[in-house]
Amino acid sequence: MSRGLGHIERAIAAEIEKVKSGRYSHGDPCPVHESSRSIAFTCFRSNGRKVQRGAAARAMRSFVRKHPQFALTGSKGRNELLLYEPSDPLSASLKVGATAPVDRIDLLIEEHMNDALAEASQRAAVAEREVAALSAMLDVLRLDRDSWREQAQRLRSVA
Repeated sequence: MSRGLGHIERAIAAEIEKVKSGRYSHGDPCPVHESSRSIAFTCFRSNGRKVQRGAAARAMRSFVRKHPQFALTGSKGRNELLLYEPSDPLSASLKVGATAPVDRIDLLIEEHMNDALAEASQRAAVAEREVAALSAMLDVLRLDRDSWREQAQRLRSVA
């Protein structure tokens, strides 16, 4: 009878939450892409001996059975077991990229950077429009200030 998630499964859940709450420097959310080695390092604070990586792999399989929104890829042997989220396109593309040749990975990175560049240019255009509006308001305020100064000088000269 299970009493809930084990300590490795809780560490997996914590890593997923940390990754999902994080963002890249350009604002996009980080994809879920955890390996058995990284989970072993998180749990055992070591480079992950074979026994620890095996425990992490078993916990990852158990976690995926309990949380069907995640999936695993990889196999036994020297290949690491990778946890990813199939519903997230970037996470799924990283799953494909884990076994893809280098040129495919470069294409994925280029596509992602092009999207980020387009979004950044849109934000820059909005910022430029806001700066133009603020500078126009500042010009109006300067004209008002000058007219008030002229009126104050005229009143001083009359008095």
